Amino acid sequence: MATLYADISEQPPTYTWDARGFSATRTFKLDNVNVGTPPTVIASILGYPGLPLRGDPHPGDPNIQADSISIEAITSTQFKATVSYRRLSAATGEPSTTAIPLPSLGSTVQEGETIVDAFGSPLNVAYLPQGDTTQTVQVQPAIATVQRPNAMIRFTRREPSPGFDITTGYTGYTNASPFLGAAPNTMLCTRIESNSQDDGYSWMAEYEFQFRPETWTVGVYFLVNGQIPPNDSTIGPTYSGPPGRSAPGLGNGFNVFNVYGQVDFGPLNLERTR
Repeated sequence: MATLYADISEQPPTYTWDARGFSATRTFKLDNVNVGTPPTVIASILGYPGLPLRGDPHPGDPNIQADSISIEAITSTQFKATVSYRRLSAATGEPSTTAIPLPSLGSTVQEGETIVDAFGSPLNVAYLPQGDTTQTVQVQPAIATVQRPNAMIRFTRREPSPGFDITTGYTGYTNASPFLGAAPNTMLCTRIESNSQDDGYSWMAEYEFQFRPETWTVGVYFLVNGQIPPNDSTIGPTYSGPPGRSAPGLGNGFNVFNVYGQVDFGPLNLERTR
């Protein structure tokens, strides 16, 4: 039976601090190994009890993990294993759905249309035709093009599967509970993609969210003859609310609706908890 010796004395552990962070190297020796067929022996050594696997934490520092493991024959019955440790990210570590993903942030503007100004007043334009003896002012609503802020956050993580259920269960939904410090219904999942570069052993997944601090509800105005009525007008016999539109609701001429479904983004394991 093979015997495992950790951190053999002729090559003790080494430690390095550089621009990539803290790293370390440990050396193991396996004695009394039956050489047999070399590929079979090497495969069995990589899985030998006590020898670290890729992703296993360093015994002296759990913040760095085994990155590469090399096997070298010393004699016909002895092998040496060199294990290099460094901090593995969610993109370089072993596939996982619980590792903290790598975030990236961006902000741009997105073109849209509006019939109100920045303060909620309608974009109505008044005109008195020249020579109009009735002095009737004509009012027309205006539609303006506006560039609205568009804040995006993306997460990248190496995962063990493409996650088809995740792509359909979260994309197009907003957060039902606080997420990344944002209030409910302010984060819209706009994209989840994954691709494999190693024949399906792992999948590089990317999650994308768009943040809208005013929430993802949609405001709808009641139009009278194609125009937004003044704030102090009552709208038809069904009007039941107070004058003005400070409180959206039935009868106020303005109301808001949830047009996106809401789900809990917690099961995605994207938030840093440490």
